[in-house]
Amino acid sequence: MTINVMDKYIEITRKQINIYMKMVFDRKFNKRYCDIYTEKYINIRYYNYYDTDANDTIRQKVIDHLKLEKKELAINNITDITLIEQMRIFYYYVLYFDNVIYYKDLRKTIEKIGKLRKKVLNKTDEDFEDRLYEAMNGYIKEKNEFIDKFQSEEFFLKITNYPDELNVHRINLKNNIKFT
Repeated sequence: MTINVMDKYIEITRKQINIYMKMVFDRKFNKRYCDIYTEKYINIRYYNYYDTDANDTIRQKVIDHLKLEKKELAINNITDITLIEQMRIFYYYVLYFDNVIYYKDLRKTIEKIGKLRKKVLNKTDEDFEDRLYEAMNGYIKEKNEFIDKFQSEEFFLKITNYPDELNVHRINLKNNIKFT
């Protein structure tokens, strides 16, 4: 049985985004809007669609295209304009969970989400931050374990951070294959 590695990784990412948005919005969660934003995000992040300006970062491309998507959704769904805007605001944090934007401490990032959730949605759950931390940390570990499965004696990745650039990495695929 063969599996497409990228499809499997994207499937994990979709689940992570869906759970994150469900937890943030609780009963206000709208799967249709979430799926639309998720498709846009995945097309930009993983398939490099909408490559309008080669100098834009992935972060900037995602932000710009989510704004455009919000405008389109708002035109066709006038009754849900507030929810569409709120979902877009919280969707930006997906960039942290998917390693587009670097964060030092996952807990602090989740605290920011908790404060934003209280401000924008007027929702306060005492255990929200703990539950979200556990869920996101679980998905981050799942992704890392999935990637680690591909480390072998034949192939391995050497990842080097550039010290002067944030979120820029040099990746070398190394191999130990002898050709005869």
